[in-house]
Amino acid sequence: MRQQIGLLVAAPDRPLAGDNGGAVISQGRGTGQSGEDETMAERRGSRAVAAREKARARTAGAREREQRLEDLATTWFEVDDQIGGLREAAQARIDQYTARIRGELVQQVGQLEQRLTDAAAEMLELANASDVADRLGIPVAKVREIKATRKASGTPGDAAAASAPSPTSQAGSVTP
Repeated sequence: MRQQIGLLVAAPDRPLAGDNGGAVISQGRGTGQSGEDETMAERRGSRAVAAREKARARTAGAREREQRLEDLATTWFEVDDQIGGLREAAQARIDQYTARIRGELVQQVGQLEQRLTDAAAEMLELANASDVADRLGIPVAKVREIKATRKASGTPGDAAAASAPSPTSQAGSVTP
């Protein structure tokens, strides 16, 4: 018994042209040989493995580089903090030293200014304020200030100078 399908007529016991009886034929490249397909798959797999290894190597190198950069940055900040600490400690020592030196300076200047005042006071015993000011190159007001300070403080130098004979009185009296 024959069945008609479209224009083709086939007998149930004979296959149609191009019909392989239900077998599956691989549709690979080229001739369709299965051995060649397996070799291509192996090549693709080995290329993928090589690409993964190459990517891992690059990322491992990048990770190592990033870790090294992070370590160096950490070192940088640690050393920078140490430098800051040293600078602060040095500045504290400088400030202490400066304060000590300034204290010594104030004391020494005070002593020297006392000697200036004593010299000007002795000059005032020998000359008037304007002559002393001219001789020292300072304003008359400063000389008068020194004179007033000496009188107000009642320094022993004034009393000793008043009781001692002046050079002019000694020059005027001649003793045989």
